[in-house]
Amino acid sequence: TAIILEGTHPEFIIDHAESFPEVLEKITEKKYDLLVLDLEMPGSTFEHMIKDIRKLSGDTKILIFTSHKESQAVSYLAAGANGFLNKSSNTKIIEAVNSIFTLGYYYPQALLHEVINNDFNPSNKVLRPLDLLSEREAEIYHRLVDGHGILEISNILNIHMSTVSTH
Repeated sequence: TAIILEGTHPEFIIDHAESFPEVLEKITEKKYDLLVLDLEMPGSTFEHMIKDIRKLSGDTKILIFTSHKESQAVSYLAAGANGFLNKSSNTKIIEAVNSIFTLGYYYPQALLHEVINNDFNPSNKVLRPLDLLSEREAEIYHRLVDGHGILEISNILNIHMSTVSTH
C-alpha cells in the first residue's frame, strides 16, 4: 500500500505503526492528514479506534482498509471514519485516498447501491442497528430482551451494575 501511494503521490510522507497503541502514540506526537487503518492490526478495538483517534486528532482523515466485508462499513462510517475500502475490492487504494482528499469521504459502491435502491431485506445485515453494537452491548441487549434485570445481568456476566447500565 505504501509503495503504491508513494509512487502516485511522491509528496506524501508515509509513516507506519505495527499496533493500534502505536498509532495512538504517534498521533499524539505529530499531525497526520490521513490514517489508513487495518482492522486486523494488533490491539485493534474496531469501531472504538475511530472514536479514540477523533479524541486525539479530530481533523485527521481516516480510511479503513480491511478484509472485512463492505456490510461492516456502516458502523465505521457512523463512528467517524471518512472511508472504507475492502482489500479485495476492485477499487484501487489511490482512488479511495484521492476521494477522501477531494470530497472528504469514500464510500464502497456495494453500500451505495443498497442505500440508493433501498435494497434492504431481513437477511441483509447492512444498516441494522444491532450491527452497530459491540459484542458486550449485544450480549446485554439480548439478556434485557430475555427479561433479565440490570442486577441479574451484572451477576451473570460478572460485571458492575454501572457497566450494564452504561451499555
